[in-house]
Amino acid sequence: MTSQYVYLVPILLALILAVKLFWLRRNQFKIKTLRGLSKSGYIGKFVYFIEKYIAPSKNSKLYAFYDGILYYLRLTVAEFFAIKIALVVTTFTLLLLIHSTNVSYYTSEVYSKYDYRVDELYHYRSQEVDEGKALEEELHYLKLSIRYISKKESLLLSKEEVQEKILGLIKESEIGYELPPLTMANKVYYRLYGYYSARSVNYPYLTCILIVFFFLPELILKIYNFFIQTDVKKELRFLKRLIILNGSIKPVNFMEVLSILIDKSHYHKKFLKEIEVQNKKNTISNTSIYRKYIEEEKDINVKLFLEKLDQANNYDFDQAITNIENEFNIEKRQRIRNVKRQIELINAWGIVGCFLLIGLLTMYMLIPWLTAYDMNQMF
Repeated sequence: MTSQYVYLVPILLALILAVKLFWLRRNQFKIKTLRGLSKSGYIGKFVYFIEKYIAPSKNSKLYAFYDGILYYLRLTVAEFFAIKIALVVTTFTLLLLIHSTNVSYYTSEVYSKYDYRVDELYHYRSQEVDEGKALEEELHYLKLSIRYISKKESLLLSKEEVQEKILGLIKESEIGYELPPLTMANKVYYRLYGYYSARSVNYPYLTCILIVFFFLPELILKIYNFFIQTDVKKELRFLKRLIILNGSIKPVNFMEVLSILIDKSHYHKKFLKEIEVQNKKNTISNTSIYRKYIEEEKDINVKLFLEKLDQANNYDFDQAITNIENEFNIEKRQRIRNVKRQIELINAWGIVGCFLLIGLLTMYMLIPWLTAYDMNQMF
């Protein structure tokens, strides 16, 4: 049963390689990204439909959750849900195609294969049997069985009961028997069972697969966010150094420094771009731009970075630079203390290990002497 899906493996690998090739050469082939496609055409309408009817509202906790896990990606919540829905629809379509392929394949076996299946008890071999004629008779009785025995009935009744019904149909027929009636009934039963099994749909299994693929993007995002934390911290330190470097050149323009940060960043580009857009609107207080993100952010390093940006944007750029430099000095002293602590810990474990080794060697040398010494000689 599992071997029938093996052909999907090379197809999936070929599809992944093709997508990778087109993505690497998207400029050559003039392939637009999802964000570029979403601004026009059917994809834009689809994303708008998802945002209006399926994606959570912007004031809900669910929206805040998805907005948080999408912090390091340049995707909106609506675009993310559009990807989820497209993935589920694609999976459902593939499952339907696989099911239709299985129905076609197993039905072809049921109607064309002579030695389809038979119990050993009813196995019948004779040199005088015409296999072509016997197959015609089996298919004739199979069509009768499909007409008079429903799929639901075949599942509710036991094998013996269904076989008795088929045997009754065979005995009522006026055509001759190329095979014994019991053997014919047993073979027709398995053909009927294979015919209905190929058309049956395992709805719980199908539902579980769709649920798994619906929540698969969240799992991938969680894993992705976990493995990029080191790179995120490195980029955060790099952005702080860019603020010091470009903010030390007078006169200082915060929007110019912000545009440099946006150009050089990767993981924080989405948030920095939003700050730039909000500053250009001038419809709200610049301090309120940062307040929301500072309250929702859980990482203390990112929270402090936002505080420095807020200070540079709305209060005193020079003081923000001074605070960043002080933060670097504190981190440097902290690293030095951590290194010293690790060295002391290594030395302590080295001393403990040395004493343990001396004790083991002493016991190893004393055990043969104690074993050979007879305490009874003292009395």
